[in-house]
Amino acid sequence: MKNRNWNGLWIGCLSALLVGCGGGPELSDVEGVVTVNGKPAANVEITFQPTSGGRASVGMTDEAGEYELIYSPSATGAIPGPHTVTIAAVEGVLAPEDTSTGSEMLEGPDSGVSEFAGVQKSVTVESGSNTIDVSFP
Repeated sequence: MKNRNWNGLWIGCLSALLVGCGGGPELSDVEGVVTVNGKPAANVEITFQPTSGGRASVGMTDEAGEYELIYSPSATGAIPGPHTVTIAAVEGVLAPEDTSTGSEMLEGPDSGVSEFAGVQKSVTVESGSNTIDVSFP
């Protein structure tokens, strides 16, 4: 009879551990393009901060202004719901002109990005996959 009680206890503990392994908030994939004054913003950090609190998600734009959000070192995406979005220039990186598409790229961190460092945009991350393009101004 004592063995049955211990077996039940072990099964309960194991179940609790397995449920805990999938912990963390639900995340939705988020990608998009950041533009400043109508041009792709290369080498810009974009931050999505949930308005209800919680960990922010961050992305870095490539030479085409494209980003994908990272929630943690082991998870991509953002918490679904309303967010405040901000951008910041990454110093010491120059964006070359994109000759493959003919679009003119922003050059350097002070090419218009810095003037929008304090500007906040409001967006909503939906469940599932999201493409959220952000334009400044």
